[in-house]
Amino acid sequence: MPLYRFAPLVTILLCTACLFPASARPGKAGRGQEPADKPAAPVPRKATLQEDRISLSKALQAFAVQTKCPARTALDDDPPLQLNLKDAGYWQALDTIARAAGARVNLYGGDGAPVLVKDTKTNKDPKQPVSHSGIFRIAMQRLNATLDYETGMSSYRASVEVAWEPHFLSYFLETRAENLVMHDANGNPVRMPPPGGSWVPVEGRKAFVVDLTLPALPRAADRIGLLKGAFAVRGTSRMLEFEFDTLDKLKADANRRSKKAAGVTVSVGEPNLGTRVWKIEVTTLLPDGSADFDSHQFWDVGNQIYLRHRDGKTRLRSTGYNRNRATSRKVVLEYFFEDTPQQKRGDYTNWRLVYRAPAGFVEVPVPFEFKNVRLP
Repeated sequence: MPLYRFAPLVTILLCTACLFPASARPGKAGRGQEPADKPAAPVPRKATLQEDRISLSKALQAFAVQTKCPARTALDDDPPLQLNLKDAGYWQALDTIARAAGARVNLYGGDGAPVLVKDTKTNKDPKQPVSHSGIFRIAMQRLNATLDYETGMSSYRASVEVAWEPHFLSYFLETRAENLVMHDANGNPVRMPPPGGSWVPVEGRKAFVVDLTLPALPRAADRIGLLKGAFAVRGTSRMLEFEFDTLDKLKADANRRSKKAAGVTVSVGEPNLGTRVWKIEVTTLLPDGSADFDSHQFWDVGNQIYLRHRDGKTRLRSTGYNRNRATSRKVVLEYFFEDTPQQKRGDYTNWRLVYRAPAGFVEVPVPFEFKNVRLP
């Protein structure tokens, strides 16, 4: 066959190669590569406590020193404990200390730290199903049996509490449990209904309770042999602080209006320093490797702005803001500063701008596994 008949085919192949370079085509070189600036996954804090006899108060002191995350006791006494913890995760160590003291962990102590309270259960069986996964503690709080008289269907509702270590700042939690598996007491798999759920905001919380709908077992069953699955959480391990010059210098020099740290860029627009109100527009750009968000998920709710006086102590908080533009990685917020009955702005040359933004977001899987769950 004459060679000229192959010319159109060769042309097409060459054009295809140009349109789809090697890095964009499936292949060994293009798979499994993470962005260079992807934020690191959170690492659980560890504790080692190997003591034949140590008081609860001293155990909690050592626990706080090692994990940098304190916990306190609300018990009336200070019982001696026998502990054998080696490189135990934060929640595993705290649960072990609580059991040894005849207590349980209460996440809502009022001062931001978990608190150990007396375990008032007279019957220690059933034990609360608890699963530990990295920085997360997943605990089943309640298991209710329900009967829908309209459909004739029976089911269970499992209320599962997902908590994270205090140093991690969670923003969104996916309540749909992926790969949810349930077995009866004999190890037989149970057919599961289609999963339901969505991403819910959890910023500012210590934990969140997810209600799972499970198929009911025959009336003679006394326990669920296995229940396992995985949630997901999007959050950040830390907030970054960006300190800018005084407002007069920011207004006069555009080169002073942008700063970058840990892959996050914060830029300030030219301040509008009117007599009645000061307006300052701030743009936050997250690194390419940061977790994606849907258009209705506002990841900037934890951003903070304030003006610091030359005296180094006085702070001026914004009186409001507008969200001008927002994407999964970039947000533009306009902040307002006005006089209040409690505080006057005075001369803007006395105020330095300080801004706090997240150091990029990670999406963390939260697998859980409960065995031999007692039925009501």
